Amino acid sequence: MGEMKLTAAGLACNMSLFEIDESLDLLIQGAEEEAEDNNGEVPEQLKTAIMEYFDAHLRKIDRIAGYIRAQEAEALIAGREMERLQARQRAAKNRATRTRAMLCYFMASRGIQRLKGELNTVTLHDNSSPSLLITDIAKVSDYYYNVKLEVPLPEWKQLIAQLPPGPLASRFTPGKSRYIHVELDQNRVRTDLISGSEVDGATLVKGQHVQLR
Repeated sequence: MGEMKLTAAGLACNMSLFEIDESLDLLIQGAEEEAEDNNGEVPEQLKTAIMEYFDAHLRKIDRIAGYIRAQEAEALIAGREMERLQARQRAAKNRATRTRAMLCYFMASRGIQRLKGELNTVTLHDNSSPSLLITDIAKVSDYYYNVKLEVPLPEWKQLIAQLPPGPLASRFTPGKSRYIHVELDQNRVRTDLISGSEVDGATLVKGQHVQLR
């Protein structure tokens, strides 16, 4: 069998980007050594191999970039399809709920407990638990209301400091009560750091990402 010819397409197909990069580095080192030993001359075969690996390197990058673009496009299409299907799901559920309610009203208003068709039987049952109906919200006692408040933690601590020591103050002290949830406002931290302020325990770090063009 004859010797298999080295081609950029074959290299790009059968080797990873890292393997191509490593091989290219070794070839360039070899070319430098050959040039030192031969008055700056590099064998044509070595030049050809280097060019093929350069070409393979570019082809591999194009293949990887193409794969990334294809996956991102698929994710976008899937996201749109998911939104469409979710909208269809909500619409179908709403139609089913409305139809059930109309059928229930029809049967209840006529005192019908059972309807029988050729394939299906519909029966009217009382719910296992009563549903809540607010007839006049203005008359509902404050006892049944919860307050959701969002303020900076230092301001909240100032408010708590005004309360006399006791169960109420303990109940609203962060870290001592299940009623108080403290959450880091990362947007505020970022804004202060960008403006030049120092924030203990936090810093801005620039990461890296790949951009396809």
